[in-house]
Amino acid sequence: MKKDPNKKGTGVLEIIITSALIAIGLVGILSLATRSQKTTDFSRDNNLATNYSYQIVDWLRDLRTTLGWDTFTYYLTEDSANPVVYCLNSTLPTEELTFAALVNGSCLPSSVIQDTVFSREVSIDLSNLASDYLTGTITTTWEGNKTYTNILEVRLSKWE
Repeated sequence: MKKDPNKKGTGVLEIIITSALIAIGLVGILSLATRSQKTTDFSRDNNLATNYSYQIVDWLRDLRTTLGWDTFTYYLTEDSANPVVYCLNSTLPTEELTFAALVNGSCLPSSVIQDTVFSREVSIDLSNLASDYLTGTITTTWEGNKTYTNILEVRLSKWE
């Protein structure tokens, strides 16, 4: 078989162009994978933050039910501030005395739920107490590549 004199092996320019196209494709794939991982991490953390917030909602409802509306609101108004703010990064108080001992105040920046990156606090607005309901805002924050916040609002009514 004779070789065609016009056909030669792969040229350097062709190799450079092919390498550049492969590199661009790999950069795109790696960028997509990195973005996907960040989105997955955020979704996981946001889900955990929502769960921590719902723990506070359940805790408030349980306290309202076990203590009774009058006792529950009595301890809230004892702090003589509106709104009442509690940092709830430790075990949630289930007894009347431990609930009464909560200190009104926001979480410190270094205060997190044990073994997590999450911090949570509840702000309870007492301005509608005469209408037999309270509103609360549960704020759960966490640090990732920036500070994220998950906010959940709840309304607690007096039960007869």
